[in-house]
Parts: sequence; structure tokens; C-alpha cells
Amino acid sequence: MKRLWLVAVLAGCVEQAENRSSLDEARERWDSAGLDNYVYTFANQCECDGPYEFTVTVINGEVDQVDYEPSEYDSQEAIDAAGKTIEDWFSEIEEALAANPDDTSIAYDGEFGYPTDISVDYDRGMADEEWNSTLSAFEVINVEE
Repeated sequence: MKRLWLVAVLAGCVEQAENRSSLDEARERWDSAGLDNYVYTFANQCECDGPYEFTVTVINGEVDQVDYEPSEYDSQEAIDAAGKTIEDWFSEIEEALAANPDDTSIAYDGEFGYPTDISVDYDRGMADEEWNSTLSAFEVINVEE
């Protein structure tokens, strides 16, 4: 029984180290790209109040605009939480990994390094505390100064 426990602990440590390494590599790609002006779509997959999909515009490294389709189920908390830069997403992922979740699956864009799919389950035995988000339709934009 001790051997099985040790194997499970070591597997968790290896997964945490791989997740951290992937995050560091992705963040390095993002930093190297030096992108301050972009737009992307962010979607939540959750049992929560909407809206569930947002288009986020970032200008000069700051969130400039957050668009969404209004519905009767909108939550101001969800709307406020949607306004994130890619750097904010990296920070959210870092915080999630620091909490040692039971399950994680995080994918990053191969060219720019921004997160594309994020799935974090803090406790397999608990319902509705998991976090699943997708970032897509990423586009670098030109801004006239």
C-alpha cells in the first residue's frame, strides 16, 4: 500500500513539474513575441451564470474592450472576470498550479505561447469547482498612434 501511495505522489510531482515547465516555455514565447495589441475570444465551459463567450481587445498591454452577447443569465462577476490580458491568463494559471489541483490540462499556442485550452479540477470529489476555458480567434492588431 505504501508503494502505491508513493507512486501516486511521485506521479503528481512529475505532472506539476511538467505543467510548470510548459507554462514557463509558453510565457517565454509570449514575452519574446512582444505583443501589446491583440484581440481574442474567450469562452467559459461551466455550470455558472453567463455570458459564456467574450471578445477581448487589448491595446498597449491593457484591456480596452470586452464584448459579449447579452442574455437574461448574465452575471456582472463573469463579465468583470472576462477582461484579461494574456499576461493575466498566465498569472491565473500560475495561481491554479500553485494550489496543486487534482487534474490539469493546459495547451498553449505553438507560435505565440498564449494559452488556448485550460482545464483545472481542484478536487475530483467536489462538483462545480473546476475551471474550463478556451481562448481562440487570436489576432494581432495594428493600432495607429
